[in-house]
Amino acid sequence: MNILGITNSYSFNQAACLLVDGQLIGWSEEERLIRVKHANLKDANRYPGDCAGNMHDGSWQISGRSAGSFPIHSIRLCLERAGLDIDDIDAIAVGHSKTEDVVKAYNSKEMNENNDTILGNINDRIVIIPTRMSEYLRHEARVKEAVHNLLDYDINKMEWVRHNVCHALSAIIPSEFEQCNYMSVDGDGGEDVGVFGFFDGQKINHLGSYNPCGTLGGWYTAITDFLGFTPHSAEGKVMGLACYGEIDKNILPEKFLKLSSGIIQPETNWYRNFFENYDEDKREEIINNPLGKTATSIAATAQNYLERFIVNNCRVLYEKTKCKNFALAGGTFLNCSMNGRLMQQDFVDNIYVAPASHDSGTAYGAALAAHKKYTGSYPRNNFQSAYWGSEFTNDEIKKTLDEKEIPYEYVEDPSSKIAKLLHDNIVIGVFQGRAEIGPRALCNRSIIANPTYKENLDKVNKIKRREFWRPLAPVIAEEYYHDIVDAKHYSPFMLIAAPVKKTWAHKIPAVVHVDGSCRPQCVNSKQNKTIHEALIKFKKMSGVPVFLNTSFNLDDEPLVDSPEDALKTFLRSDLEALVIGNYFIAK
Repeated sequence: MNILGITNSYSFNQAACLLVDGQLIGWSEEERLIRVKHANLKDANRYPGDCAGNMHDGSWQISGRSAGSFPIHSIRLCLERAGLDIDDIDAIAVGHSKTEDVVKAYNSKEMNENNDTILGNINDRIVIIPTRMSEYLRHEARVKEAVHNLLDYDINKMEWVRHNVCHALSAIIPSEFEQCNYMSVDGDGGEDVGVFGFFDGQKINHLGSYNPCGTLGGWYTAITDFLGFTPHSAEGKVMGLACYGEIDKNILPEKFLKLSSGIIQPETNWYRNFFENYDEDKREEIINNPLGKTATSIAATAQNYLERFIVNNCRVLYEKTKCKNFALAGGTFLNCSMNGRLMQQDFVDNIYVAPASHDSGTAYGAALAAHKKYTGSYPRNNFQSAYWGSEFTNDEIKKTLDEKEIPYEYVEDPSSKIAKLLHDNIVIGVFQGRAEIGPRALCNRSIIANPTYKENLDKVNKIKRREFWRPLAPVIAEEYYHDIVDAKHYSPFMLIAAPVKKTWAHKIPAVVHVDGSCRPQCVNSKQNKTIHEALIKFKKMSGVPVFLNTSFNLDDEPLVDSPEDALKTFLRSDLEALVIGNYFIAK
């Protein structure tokens, strides 16, 4: 059974994945291949290419018009890796419901009653809901037309799967929990903006959903935009900024939460009114001074409310199921600080946060759902790492270096080279093995540095052209993980923040945030042999089994994917060295 999972063109973070007999073979994010952040081609003409959708192409057209984004390059990459052709695919599963199913949900009695409360204004219902339906219908047509025209595939063999169910499955199945609670929280998604329930080992049992007109993810995105950061992209900046501020209930009234014994739904009508309290001059002042009292207080208060919202709702879920395992996905669960706070609760034993919690994860979830439909059961995937993307041989890397006439040195053991360079306090780019899936660089497409020098925080932020106040993360050898951070369980995907123990905070100052926390990645030899060995060798030199780790990209670019991407980024940055496969390059 060969199942191709894809995202809806409505989604940010376009992606495709391939299941062969239930096993995940490949998973790629379109942004890496077309070099456009989030693969969000609002103006496809900016990215010249032909209509055939070739691998070098950054856009595609349908019926002579710009068609937005569709993961054609990711699809081809997955097929190529498996040695399959599109004719070998039994089904294409899309991570979004058909529009007719969304319309039915919006017309239900329960949703209409909730909309009256959440929107608070009949005029909003008249405008907002039809607009959404037309958008969903338009994107559904785009996907069908793309599948027909670009893949020459029968659209009747397509499966449409509820968006937030896809998110949930992308965490449930790889978690390998025998039983678990699940929750998806997103900014959008069709008939809901999140779902929650209980997985009994065989099937998912839905206990509820979040109304699409009361979107928690959308609220946090609105705060992101208000503070002057890019919405749907820079929410992590709000999370980082929050640690500099103090909670101020006068800025964001407590009534927003309405904490109770039941599941909380955010009220869109209220939080939209919040922005009316600031005129343009005041907002400009906030944007120009992100570390000022007002901006940091807004960030701190918003972060606090987000954390309390999720903790409350997960507690209610636990009280219903008495299960202490949680599988979590949806863009909101990319918030490391929130996940860290949840992990600290007494009703939580284990949490699994999907490494691709954003919309690229729906491609995987859709494929899992289709597999269940056709075989009667979910596959049990061994998902210990997130390395499912592109991979290049040393011969392919060497060919690129030779073509670019780049001087290089062959190294027999990249782990020893990496350890020695970092011990010499050289900031390096690392390009090894298969690319990571998800937004967090997990050392195969990373910039890494020595964490024992505090000044490396500023140095790396300058290299990446990031704000100086943004934190950077540690990668820690797994066997030393609990010695360094105060955490219940390992965090292999850099998605659960944890306090750094006082005995270690002064030893690794470049990766400790102002509140004493970090967002660690732990790694063992099975997950990443090269990096784990480098960490152990670095410890023998420095006494510290930790690297500073951040994504191998500049500004707001996607992570590098190919050797050519790595070289381009390396050469136009202030990086001092690059270890790419078994090759070493220095400036």
